[in-house]
Amino acid sequence: MKRLLLLFAIAFSFLQLSAQVSPIWKKVSLEEVSKFERERPNINQEGELYFTFNTTAMQQVLVGAPDKFSNLPGIEISIPSLNGRMEKYQVWENSNFEPELQAKYPEIRSYTGKGITNKYATINFSLSPAGIQTMVFKADEEAEFIESYDKEGSAYTLYTAKNRNKGKLPFTCSTQEKTLAEDVLNRVQTTARANIIYIKLYD
Repeated sequence: MKRLLLLFAIAFSFLQLSAQVSPIWKKVSLEEVSKFERERPNINQEGELYFTFNTTAMQQVLVGAPDKFSNLPGIEISIPSLNGRMEKYQVWENSNFEPELQAKYPEIRSYTGKGITNKYATINFSLSPAGIQTMVFKADEEAEFIESYDKEGSAYTLYTAKNRNKGKLPFTCSTQEKTLAEDVLNRVQTTARANIIYIKLYD
């Protein structure tokens, strides 16, 4: 009887812990994201996938991610793919802010990595309180991008270059890490200014 009660207590604790841990990615429908105002319209939505994203959970996973030049094993993460599956990557920090700017914005980080599920895939992405932006290259396949669907980051869209208006891709491939970080920094600063205006208006 005591053993049964112990097993029950362990199982109950496990269920409670599981309930407290939110999934990082959750697939949602176009109908669900349509209630948000899209920030950067695409030429078409064919093949796009939509998700919500838990920024805090991903930040916790990436705590302690080694520098890409450290020769240490990277942190394992999962990113959705247009094939409908979650794909695993081994990633390293690749932030390129000047030390003073990085100290001012410690939560804005860039990362680079290589595929585990698909060994021919590579990933570059940025992460900040404003959300995530990713760029994935795969051999003999189109590059895949994830960006926020709306300015608030209520949802995210996953697409390929063929969906995007000419000249409207969110990244410049030749300077991808720097562009990722700068774009995120602009988003954070815009949000901060909006919050300040709100406080002044309603304080």
